Amino acid sequence: MEYDAGRCDMSAEIEVQPIPKSIQLAGYLLGLLMRFLFWSARKETIGLEAIRPFFEEGQPIIVAAWHNRNLLAPPAYRAASKAYGRKICVIASQSKDGELAACALKMVGIDSARGSSSRGGSQALRMMVRLLQKGIYLGITPDGPRGPCYHVEPGVIALAKLGQAPIVPLSIDAKPKKRLGSWDRLFVPLPFSKMRIVWGEPIWVDKNVSTEQMEGLALKVQEALQTIGQRAEIHD
Repeated sequence: MEYDAGRCDMSAEIEVQPIPKSIQLAGYLLGLLMRFLFWSARKETIGLEAIRPFFEEGQPIIVAAWHNRNLLAPPAYRAASKAYGRKICVIASQSKDGELAACALKMVGIDSARGSSSRGGSQALRMMVRLLQKGIYLGITPDGPRGPCYHVEPGVIALAKLGQAPIVPLSIDAKPKKRLGSWDRLFVPLPFSKMRIVWGEPIWVDKNVSTEQMEGLALKVQEALQTIGQRAEIHD
């Protein structure tokens, strides 16, 4: 059977080229690695009770985690939502890196919508709003796909405004881990690491919010991610 990367039923609205088999295989292996690193870790979860009602009631949320947690965040929100049967969809760019990510995410049990802030972004925003309206939960990287690192782009606020779904900050740390030399210095936990997963308080965006207020809300999300990031740090 041919490997399907999964796109949250968006392929009819965003033109997406077939993914080469070599990238499908690489994504399959990367997804297996993500699953192993996450499930082999000794995990501590903080703050999940704040968002549990959203899973129980079927209220979609927008989970926001920094780009350098891309190996850690998808398995974390898949694990949080799976018990309630909720579907999670993640935005993946239309680049080759996005193709790789889409295949890896499928192995973790997460579908992907193809688009980004730099290529196909306006289409992807409209599609994500429709997904929220269908009751599908979303995972995004507010500083992706190219940074600057730890800076919240305005797209996440626009998404929350149009989709009327709260933004839920998520941060994860692991020890021991490696940091890659990429622009975001990607976190790579070592097998059987100690892992701390911290969920932040939901942040709502009113549908009538002004452009100036949206800038302030972007800063609020950024500060929330920084705060829970400090709480997630493992020093021992």
